[in-house]
Amino acid sequence: MLNVHIFPLDKGSALYLEGQVVKGEDISTLKAAALSQAHMSVIILDLAMVDTIDAAGFGALLDLRKWAQENRIEFRLDNPNSKVANVFRITRLDSVFDIASRHDVCSGYWLFDAVPRFDSAAL
Repeated sequence: MLNVHIFPLDKGSALYLEGQVVKGEDISTLKAAALSQAHMSVIILDLAMVDTIDAAGFGALLDLRKWAQENRIEFRLDNPNSKVANVFRITRLDSVFDIASRHDVCSGYWLFDAVPRFDSAAL
């Protein structure tokens, strides 16, 4: 199960993902949350608490990246754990996505102190 919490940024949104990004309802949840932020200029997906991404999940991320480019939205992935980051490296998708680690940016656990705009767990 995937939970998505959306937090406001200056000109965008950070989507904090928790759980699995896998075929089925999880992909629908991710896409709905991201597309709801179409009015923003920056969308950041924080992957710190994602434990699994399958092929459908990578496909959804690629679809969202393309959609963001077409709509002139900066799309970035942040904080993948070592397991998820390794899959990005193995598949060479780390060269396709803008991916930052916790060491590169100040995102991540600061999200726990913010109040979400949207919480998929409440659906």
